[in-house]
Amino acid sequence: MKKVNALVLGMMLLAVMMFSAVVATGCGGGGAQPSEVIDNAIANNANTKSGHVDYNVKLDVQGDATALGAEFKGLLPLTLGISGGADFDNNDASNPKAQGNVAITGLDTILQSIASSQGSSDASTTMGLNLIGSMLSDIKFVTLDQKLYLNLGGTWYQTDASSASGLGGLGGLGGLSGLGSGLSSGLSGTGTSTRASTVDTACLENAFKDKSRFGSSNILSNIQDAGTESINGADARHFKADINLDGFLTQTANAMRDCGQAEAAGSIEAGKSQLTSMFKTKSVELWVDNNNNFVQVNLNLELDPAAIANLAGSLGGTSTDSTSTDSGAAAAASALKSITFTVNLKMSNLNQTMTITKPQGNILNLDDLLGGGLGSSLGGLGGTGTSGTSTGTSTSSIYSP
Repeated sequence: MKKVNALVLGMMLLAVMMFSAVVATGCGGGGAQPSEVIDNAIANNANTKSGHVDYNVKLDVQGDATALGAEFKGLLPLTLGISGGADFDNNDASNPKAQGNVAITGLDTILQSIASSQGSSDASTTMGLNLIGSMLSDIKFVTLDQKLYLNLGGTWYQTDASSASGLGGLGGLGGLSGLGSGLSSGLSGTGTSTRASTVDTACLENAFKDKSRFGSSNILSNIQDAGTESINGADARHFKADINLDGFLTQTANAMRDCGQAEAAGSIEAGKSQLTSMFKTKSVELWVDNNNNFVQVNLNLELDPAAIANLAGSLGGTSTDSTSTDSGAAAAASALKSITFTVNLKMSNLNQTMTITKPQGNILNLDDLLGGGLGSSLGGLGGTGTSGTSTGTSTSSIYSP
């Protein structure tokens, strides 16, 4: 049961990072052309240091997983939803802060399907999974002073410093430039503190703020002006566009090469064709108020099941024999029918004062609940953790505020 709990928490934390990494703020209204408004947004993005975001993320996979093997029965169709809201404050770059709530739906059903397919649907397992589902229905979190606090089932828990730094994306709610530098760190494989010192992060951050590199002409196509709508009680211009993933990856590779990451740039270029082929549609909608802020962002992605199946087949083959690889791809292709991913964000209170404080009362050590190895496992998720040096041992069972 401890392993199941660790899996659930790991997926939950990854989900929290996922929404926090894609929050974007900054843009302009008036009568400017769509491309000009979006470019101004990118340039203005770094000025947004605090605010609130409401989010709704959904992954939907349709198909029949039994084609992959009897042990996968019931895994598909799969729908995983993540929703909630968060305040963020990045005014102190050395101590990004955030607080909010997360509700995860669908994960309990997935775990129950896996347990059932493996013959583990006894009363004890069912009770444990029901408890997990209840805990996931309303999770609260706070990131402060390089620590992560989680409220699970009404009790606050704290990770150690290495886990909290590895999950730094929770405090990094603030824009496209942060997203860009975060992606570049992940693509370059610099996910540990021992290698982070070799990355010129300032160079990468400046590159992702550069309109000549990551302006609308390079990362978007088919930009349309969809009129004016009321968002947060104020007028906002609505734009629709397709994401130019090839252009984004090309500019990312160029930026990384210019910032001394030639090897990572080469890896991006080598995998660019395969990555872009995985998407059937890549569209985004942007709502921009008259104060040069993104107030709503909708991202819609549809993956190509055939391309995903080919990748799954090549990864799943146990030998270099092409027949084995083709067989794996064929099984994956018959299992997958559609894969869609949507992200809906709504921003408010931008650049206003956010009061983010440490939770009150007794705070338990998360490692004591789920095992000392969890912190080291999660520390690398955020790309900046020091978990590689963690011993996985617990310090104290109770922290006082």
